[in-house]
Amino acid sequence: MTITQEAGFCIDLHCHSTASDGALSPEDLVRRAGERGVTHLALTDHDTIAGLKEAGTAAQATGISLVAGTELSCLWRSHTIHIVGLDFDVADKDLNAALERQNDNRWRRARTIAEKLSKLRI
Repeated sequence: MTITQEAGFCIDLHCHSTASDGALSPEDLVRRAGERGVTHLALTDHDTIAGLKEAGTAAQATGISLVAGTELSCLWRSHTIHIVGLDFDVADKDLNAALERQNDNRWRRARTIAEKLSKLRI
């Protein structure tokens, strides 16, 4: 996707919905973005593209150009870093398989943390 550099565009290429750790559903997030004048939006949930279909439907209804996105959690030199990926083929089987594995790992980690906190009565 090419985004023009003309004035009058409001672009947000990094936001999260309830498909990962955001506060709004993909539909509500797109609707709110439209209300605030966003013209181009990338939904970049952590390690998933599960919200893109719902966001796409809402984007069509609001006139927003939706950019396919995700924020991948990666290890680099023993540190967790996040890499935003944009404008890819959401139907790519290898990408979807990798995202599914990554999302499963994310939830497994969250359960482990919750169990440890529970043992500490936190």
